[in-house]
Amino acid sequence: MRPWIRFEPDLLSISSYLQGRQEPVKGFSFFKHIKLVAPGSFITVQHGGQARYSRFFSLGEFWDTGEVDRLKRLKPQQVVDEVEEMLLKSTKAQLLADAPVGALCSGGVDFFDRRRHGLKVP
Repeated sequence: MRPWIRFEPDLLSISSYLQGRQEPVKGFSFFKHIKLVAPGSFITVQHGGQARYSRFFSLGEFWDTGEVDRLKRLKPQQVVDEVEEMLLKSTKAQLLADAPVGALCSGGVDFFDRRRHGLKVP
């Protein structure tokens, strides 16, 4: 144990977890004064300074407004067709093996997708 940190239970977070939230109260751990680092984030700490929380990236940095406008002009079925085409193309690009490969589907999304498309992807 670190002598400079007092490990006191955070009863609200523990209670929240035990009531089925499956995680402590957002941003906090089971201990007072100890926060969680959110996924996709990091903390910068400098001697004598405050901790600075930052994200690796923001989705907005990758947002193409021209593409958004183009997609808004499409009919819903056209959007579905484009997404389907991109998924099949990206899946096919990842299929690389030096020997024949078989796959057992879990019955989840991958199974539904392959069955719906008549096993288009080899």
